[in-house]
Amino acid sequence: MAAVSNILVNEPGRLSLGVTTKALWSSFVIGYKNKDLLDKLSETIEFEHTNLQMQDVVSTFKAFAYFDYLNLPARDGLVK
Repeated sequence: MAAVSNILVNEPGRLSLGVTTKALWSSFVIGYKNKDLLDKLSETIEFEHTNLQMQDVVSTFKAFAYFDYLNLPARDGLVK
């Protein structure tokens, strides 16, 4: 997961929403915490939150809680 994380973090611009949700869920399932990756994924969630399905919103909150991570702009978007 470290190699994948490195690739995603170094990707220019925002990631696609599909990649973001799958990467966040995969990190959660295997218990891999990387603050830089969470920051990168939160950037996409912040701007694409209106396109998330309810299951993705719940999974995002679950992962954020598990990693004890809080990105306020992403959280605000998820709550709306």
